Amino acid sequence: MQNNTQPDIYLRNLCKRFGDIIAVQNLTLEVHKGEFLTLLGPSGSGKTTTLRMIGGFEKPTEGEIYIQGELVNDKPPNKRSTRTVFQDLSLFPHMTVGENIGYGLLFQGLNKNDRKNKALKALELVGLEGLYKRKVTTLSGGQKQRVALARALVTQPPILLLDEPLGALDEKLRERMQAELKNLHQMLGISFIAVTHNQEEALTMSDRIAIINKGRLEQVATPREIYENPKTEFVADFIGLANILEGEIIEDNTGVEKLLSNGLEYFIPTKDKFNKGDNVILMVRPERIAIGDKVKGYKNSFSVTVRNILYKGVCSEFYISFDNDQEMRIRVESKSFWQDRFTGGKITIGWDERDTVVLKRESK
Repeated sequence: MQNNTQPDIYLRNLCKRFGDIIAVQNLTLEVHKGEFLTLLGPSGSGKTTTLRMIGGFEKPTEGEIYIQGELVNDKPPNKRSTRTVFQDLSLFPHMTVGENIGYGLLFQGLNKNDRKNKALKALELVGLEGLYKRKVTTLSGGQKQRVALARALVTQPPILLLDEPLGALDEKLRERMQAELKNLHQMLGISFIAVTHNQEEALTMSDRIAIINKGRLEQVATPREIYENPKTEFVADFIGLANILEGEIIEDNTGVEKLLSNGLEYFIPTKDKFNKGDNVILMVRPERIAIGDKVKGYKNSFSVTVRNILYKGVCSEFYISFDNDQEMRIRVESKSFWQDRFTGGKITIGWDERDTVVLKRESK
């Protein structure tokens, strides 16, 4: 692990068991130097356990953890090049903001004046100038989140671990903090590894996302790649809204690949190589499906029945069904007259076959 391009974090064949429960199994992952990587998955997927093993708060049952090229399996948290911001923030309620931030500096042997100067700089970094003497109990949720960040950053760690960093915030504040965390990461240039179950949060902030399911790594890629080109059926279904149909590959007399699902034929990208008779799933995002005149030129074009329309502000969500009773959701820009005009009636829908993702069906 000693080279000029070594990752900041390297997990090799990592496993963690709690009795008979396997929380993490055979997980291998690299975190590149200076990147923002998010561990994303459903509750109980093993993402938090993985982060805790990186931070030294859980010991692996099997496998190895390297931090900046050094094997750290047996090193305690305070001996690793990481600092952690916990989900509950773990601030000391009886202390001031400045005392909370400077607490970690006590163990570095710094005098009171140096601790104060570093704490003031950390407060400036997270945009909380002037709150040094405030009690943390008087702060808002967003301010407490920033104090926890400042406390972790004041010791200048090369790697910051974030456990559900924005989970306790309301939606508007969470959106603002997403942008601020991303800006902070770009400004500092250090590695951030975050855990979340919030997909929008992961897509917004991350350079790459690692999808974890049942303790296993499903896919690691950029947010765009994860969203537009999922590599497994789980990722396709887990990330965002997706229309998923099961079917098998057929060919017509032109040799163009098609998928047959419940009696209907769908054109699929020719770059995806499948054999006739392969069992597959088709995935198309709701926002990639057009309606009405915008369908012209699309090979995948169908007359469907509108079952319901949900108004969601900037977009409306159509619930439609085909003649074979298969259902889909469509997201399009809202128009005020759609609710009365289309509900219960017929419309034409369609999409470019290049917006279709086709994957081998996974055995259940």
